[in-house]
This record gives sequence, C-alpha cells and structure tokens, in this order.
Amino acid sequence: MESEVDSLATLIESDTQLGVVQKTEQRDASPRTYSFFDGFCLGIFSGLALFFLFLLFRDHSILHSTVYTPTLESNIEFNNTTYGVYGPMIMTGGFSDHYPPDCNRKCWEFLFEADTAKGQVTAEIWGDSAGPLSESFESYVENGNTWHRMDLLHCESHSPEFDCQEGVFLKINAGGTVEIATNYGIPTFIEYSYSDTYGEAKSLLRQLNFAFWPMLILTGIAWGLKTEKKPFVSGLMYGSAVWISLPIVVYINAILSGGLR
Repeated sequence: MESEVDSLATLIESDTQLGVVQKTEQRDASPRTYSFFDGFCLGIFSGLALFFLFLLFRDHSILHSTVYTPTLESNIEFNNTTYGVYGPMIMTGGFSDHYPPDCNRKCWEFLFEADTAKGQVTAEIWGDSAGPLSESFESYVENGNTWHRMDLLHCESHSPEFDCQEGVFLKINAGGTVEIATNYGIPTFIEYSYSDTYGEAKSLLRQLNFAFWPMLILTGIAWGLKTEKKPFVSGLMYGSAVWISLPIVVYINAILSGGLR
C-alpha cells in the first residue's frame, strides 16, 4: 500500500514538473514571437515612412503636348540645307503658364518623335528659366528668330534616303506656340515636360531619404545580433524583404498588363 502511495506521489510530482516546464517554454516562446513581430513591423513601417517622405519631397511634373497634328507650313535654311517648318503648333492649355519656368537648373525638356515609313527619329532639348541651355544646344538666328538644334537620341533608317545626320530644330514662340524644322517628316509626337524644383535643401533631403531606410535596417540587424535577439533580426529581414518585393511585383504586373509604355 505504501509503495502505491509513493508511486502516485512520484507520478503527480512528474506531472507537476512537466506542466511547469511546458508553461516555462510557453512563456519563453511568447517573447520570441513578439520580438519577431517587432522586427517585421519595423521593416514594413520604416519602408512606408520612406515612401511618404519620397512623396513629400518629390518634384511636381507637368506635361503638355500639341492639340493637333502639325502640317508643313514653310521652309527655312540652316548651313545651306533647307528644312521643312511644321507649325506654329498650339500646346495644351496652361503651357504659357509653365514656360519659361522659374528654375535655376535643368527643369524642362521638349521631346520630339517622327515615325515614318522611311525611318524613325527621337530628339530632345532641355533647359532652365533662361531657355534652352546654350552650352548644349547650338542656336541659329534666322530673320530675328532663334532656333535651337535638338539632341538626336535615336535614329533608325528604313530606306537609303533617310539621312540620320540631318538636324531637328525647335523654335519656342512668345505666344505659347512652338515650331519644328526638320526633313524627317511630320512630327508624330511632341511633348513638353516640366518638373518643379524645390531648391538645394529639399534636393539634399531627397538624397538622404534614399539612404535612410537601408541604414536603419542595417543598424537594426547589427543591434539585434549584438544583443542576441535573433527573432528580431529574422523579423526585420522578412519585413524588409516583403517591402522590397512590393514595388517589384507592381512593376512586373504593370509590364504584363501593358500599363507601361
């Protein structure tokens, strides 16, 4: 009888010890779970903070294009070469308010495209509040009017008579219209793009903004390893990976859906 009592007591003591061990393990597991969750949230929410700061300091872009397809109006001669003049072309409403812009660095550009059966051409020109950058684009004065030779970005010839060495010239009129002189055919696309500038201080903040997030993540990982908080480090790395993958997934989805040009 005494032996049965001793066995029962031993069994109860074993069950009690097992329950204590299980409760201890549960208590130990909870801080590890919380630590992982803290790291995961830090990776996600710090990325969100980076995104909102980027929106706060980003440039404000404005686009204007021609309201109709231009036609050949006249001819003009530069360096003993005759070019056809297209225009004057009226731009979409508000163009005169955005050109010339108030900026002291490159903040606007004109993009020109001609896509014909003989070949394709893409050219551009950019500048600041003073107009096209004179050190980058050669100017020609004809009958008191200033034309600027655009920079040829792309030229693809489909026939021998399509000469990629010829120029594309732009004249910006005070009345809010533009004219193009070229022998590449009717312009199929003309667009004016203006990006507002917020000054050197905010330009520096935009640059620091991109360095902030990776520095924060690396600092968090180093701190977690030093303090032996491996669950926190794992959560931080998983959260960072999720945040980095989001824009990649969005970009791939936009390509597959044909949303990007």
